Amino acid sequence: MKALLWKDFHVNRHVLIAGVLLLLFPYIATTIAMFADYWHRSASGEITWEVAVDQWRWMLPRVAVWSLILSTLTIAVLGGNAVAGERADRSAEFLASMPVPRSRIILSKAVLAIGAAGLIWLVNLLVIYVPELPKDTTSQQAIQVEE
Repeated sequence: MKALLWKDFHVNRHVLIAGVLLLLFPYIATTIAMFADYWHRSASGEITWEVAVDQWRWMLPRVAVWSLILSTLTIAVLGGNAVAGERADRSAEFLASMPVPRSRIILSKAVLAIGAAGLIWLVNLLVIYVPELPKDTTSQQAIQVEE
């Protein structure tokens, strides 16, 4: 089973790399845009660093939704490439001639697809729910006491 998983990972590595880029692209683009806006507005004194960070934290769960939408493309392409990619490079015929049960072949492809989908959902759910956690009030109270 380990060899089948490695083969499926190797065949689909380009799709998985594209999936990681699609997963991260909305976060990177939003971070760059938010900090460019901060640098532009902080020069004139319109915004402070704390306000910019709060805006960024407010924006992250909304960006996670876009990341999930883009990441569904990864799962769709991964599913198509799992079968069509093997047909194109003729490894499906070679694999069919091996003494490996078809159920193991399908299970290997399913484990890879479910693992990729699970990782995508895990990352995005963490981004959605972690900013909603309460802020550290002790550091905020210490700042207020010092003032």
